[in-house]
Amino acid sequence: MRFLENGSTYTIVSTDDEGPDLIIIAPPTLPDTQILCEEYTFDGVLREDVVEFAAAILRGSARLSITGGLWRFTRLSVTTAGGTHVAGRRYRNDLEPWEARLVDAADVGGVP
Repeated sequence: MRFLENGSTYTIVSTDDEGPDLIIIAPPTLPDTQILCEEYTFDGVLREDVVEFAAAILRGSARLSITGGLWRFTRLSVTTAGGTHVAGRRYRNDLEPWEARLVDAADVGGVP
């Protein structure tokens, strides 16, 4: 991992090809942050939860589920002391290796 700082934006860059990059946007005038994890956007993550949030993604304790139906979506859930943060993206039969490690088999909704 590499850590880059640019003003109020911090980036955790995965140095292995199978890990996600995290961008943490933390304006000094706001009490919370926005975290971008590849195609997922999490708003309202409290500053004191950022380290716990990043660790959950990078260590694999976050959970990913896939919803079925006409339009399928992935749902990434990250639980911290401040609560559960959820973001999604359209599922196009494409999971990155880091996403596949987080898939909860019970919540796949019949999707292989």
